[in-house]
Amino acid sequence: METSAFDPPEGSLRRSVGRGAVVTAMAQGVRVATQIVSVIVLSRLLSPQDFGVVAMCAPVLAFIALFQDFGLTQATIQKTGIRHEEVNYLFWINTAVSAILACVLAAAAPLVAAFYGEPRVTGLVAAFGLQIMAYGLGAQHLALLTRRMEFSRLAVIDVASAVTGLVVSIAWTFIDRSYWALFAGTLTGAVLPTLCYWVSSRWRPGLPRKVEGISQLINFGAGITGF
Repeated sequence: METSAFDPPEGSLRRSVGRGAVVTAMAQGVRVATQIVSVIVLSRLLSPQDFGVVAMCAPVLAFIALFQDFGLTQATIQKTGIRHEEVNYLFWINTAVSAILACVLAAAAPLVAAFYGEPRVTGLVAAFGLQIMAYGLGAQHLALLTRRMEFSRLAVIDVASAVTGLVVSIAWTFIDRSYWALFAGTLTGAVLPTLCYWVSSRWRPGLPRKVEGISQLINFGAGITGF
């Protein structure tokens, strides 16, 4: 069987899955608790209108998220013997797609604001493009960590990001008690994991170069996305 430097160490499957399942379950519990605390604390610091402005952005963000990954993380995870050149090419596609979607989001922001009759939504929707870019820059690093079954590490990153995002939102209310506090926490929860994925995966992209056979991975990802 063809192997890859991105595969998990031999003999580590059972240990990684078992330990990862326990840590992931614990992390989910901590994350749920963090979300509950977040609602309780921030609802006392911010007004219902602030939450409403952010909620108006949710439908368009959910729609954009359908195309954000383009199925390329799954392509990296499932490909037997995947090479650096292939991961590198997919990284740049993820980055390009995220940049395009961020621009689309910025262009659509005035339309979303007009639909709701809420001008504050314009800047907020456009700002969420930063969250999309953060995800695109970390998608392949996340895929590599998942491929290597480093579930414990991913769980720790997930919890740390959730807690840090909450702290940032609370701290922001002392600077500006508005819906931007919610955005600041959300953006932190997107940027911090990406930074951690880069550090933990120990993989760095190079210049984009055409790779023979890369169309198979792109077609696989497109199929998952629905194209």
